Amino acid sequence: MKFETSLSFLNFKKFAFLMIFGLLSFSSSFAVSRSFPVVELRPLYRQFSPNSDGQLDVLPIQISIKKGNDIEIIDWHLHIYGPNGFVRGYYPDRRVLKSGFFSSRSASNRPPKIIYWDGRNDKGQLQADGRYRIELRLTHNYNKIERYRSSEVWIQNSMPTLSLKGLRQYTLRPPMADGKFGDPVGEIL
Repeated sequence: MKFETSLSFLNFKKFAFLMIFGLLSFSSSFAVSRSFPVVELRPLYRQFSPNSDGQLDVLPIQISIKKGNDIEIIDWHLHIYGPNGFVRGYYPDRRVLKSGFFSSRSASNRPPKIIYWDGRNDKGQLQADGRYRIELRLTHNYNKIERYRSSEVWIQNSMPTLSLKGLRQYTLRPPMADGKFGDPVGEIL
């Protein structure tokens, strides 16, 4: 009898341990762990010249998004600001295809991997030389708006000027003691 009591007491301890452990693991399974997407906004050049010469005429802006846990992007806007304020905006395409197939709304919620800026504003006018800032705004389904700013980019349309100036005057005549130049002596090979 004594032996049975000790076994039942040990079984009760095992049962209690398993119940507590099970309740703890059961309660933690209901916890929601959310993590926001990791976004990197990077222009591929620091300076470009949209002057139609065929070299660095457009600025590729790379957007890389690593998906967050249980949080989806529901909207995005890419804005470019210049010295006088807002210049250009890029937005998701909200058109629905009419060809009998439905477009996926979630596909338009994510920004493209690369956006090309041609140095023009929303009206199509070429922008002046200067410093410009790129900003990406994301809206999550967690009702949070986040802004990601890139580093500054420069538009350089004007041609650089070059001036050559000699450092000192070179002569083939040797200087004389009175400060004048004498006649060359020796052979010129």
